[in-house]
Amino acid sequence: MTEKILYLHGLDSCLHEDRREVLQKYGQVIAPVFDYKNEPQLFSQLCNDYKDVMAIIGSSAGGLIGYYLAQKLHKPCALFNPALSFRSQLPFSPFWDKAYKQYMLLIIGIQDDVIPYEKSLSIAAEEKTPEQTIDIHLIQNMGHLYPIEFFSRELNFFFHRIKTNI
Repeated sequence: MTEKILYLHGLDSCLHEDRREVLQKYGQVIAPVFDYKNEPQLFSQLCNDYKDVMAIIGSSAGGLIGYYLAQKLHKPCALFNPALSFRSQLPFSPFWDKAYKQYMLLIIGIQDDVIPYEKSLSIAAEEKTPEQTIDIHLIQNMGHLYPIEFFSRELNFFFHRIKTNI
């Protein structure tokens, strides 16, 4: 049975075909489309519907939801430019699970003109405990939108890491 990967898209976006092709190398891709602004029960729905995924991948607003969903479900995650500084706009109370022990990779573009990278770094550093395995890849020449090569490279690193438990 192929393992499932949940992809959470950015605000008013979807999973683009080139990114789907990259993800399919690692498992069965589940990429539902959501209206983040108008689905107040979304987090509860995600918690109920996707307990059996192997990993969570998110981008921007999907990275923000994925940040908390991964902790709630205790799943590894790779999050591209997660909108952590917008957590006050979530329709649920954000939390940090100090018992979260899965691998988390945050990929943050310094050239992001939508989500200030300094704020995301500050939030991630503030919430992490020493026992947790969280890597942060700061990419100098990456903006909010990023080439497929960045996506592919970072996911190759991520899936290698979770499969080998390094």
